Amino acid sequence: MASWSTPDQRTTLVHGDCFEVAEQYAGQARLIITSPPYNVGKEYEHFETWDDYFDFIGRFGELCATVLEPGGYAVVVFQVEYTSPRRIEQVYHERFGAAGLRVITERVWAKRMGSCRARAYNSRSPRAMATHENVWTFRRSSERSWDPPRNRQRSWMSVWDTSDEPRGALKQHPAGYPEAIPRWAIEVHCDRGSEQLVMDPFMGAATSLSAARKYGVRSVGIERDRDYYHRGQDNLLTLLTEESGGADEC
Repeated sequence: MASWSTPDQRTTLVHGDCFEVAEQYAGQARLIITSPPYNVGKEYEHFETWDDYFDFIGRFGELCATVLEPGGYAVVVFQVEYTSPRRIEQVYHERFGAAGLRVITERVWAKRMGSCRARAYNSRSPRAMATHENVWTFRRSSERSWDPPRNRQRSWMSVWDTSDEPRGALKQHPAGYPEAIPRWAIEVHCDRGSEQLVMDPFMGAATSLSAARKYGVRSVGIERDRDYYHRGQDNLLTLLTEESGGADEC
């Protein structure tokens, strides 16, 4: 396992398996924002059966329950999958609920049409092309029944539309999302410039960490794939250069 941190130690990347690494962050994260594997045949997915994938969702729920502080939030981006023998939404309800996390809101991410692959549409079927994904927010049980959103206008919107947003990591990762998604989640649940911790256990190109850094909160990302780990590091080094006004060295 390797790790890298920015000079101020507020942003950390870890190369490793999140299920093996997360324990060291037990009870520390205010917010988890991530997009886990979808079981749609990507090169980094290794599920033999749908039951294996459902068990993975359960393990992921347990990971979130371990890492989150009491009252912390997990914002999970996942897609509808019609080939699954069970509704993925129901599996999330059941497995995350068993881990002590409850759904507090269900949002939809409306994607830019240009980022949706036309070849995924079957012209012989009336099934719609997936131009949206789910963005569900779970909360770890807490004695506090209410926790006011920091950005109320963004919080009350049930559709997060990124049609006009820069594509960002969509060009760098086969399952990436634009920076707007983690930015909006962080704006709703975190205090700007605070010591609160944001975690992305499936870091990819470090989009969530970039959003957290720009908002001024601490973050840690975990990535199993070495190439994406280094790609995320490169993206954060670029961000550090921008912070320093374009200097050659950070």
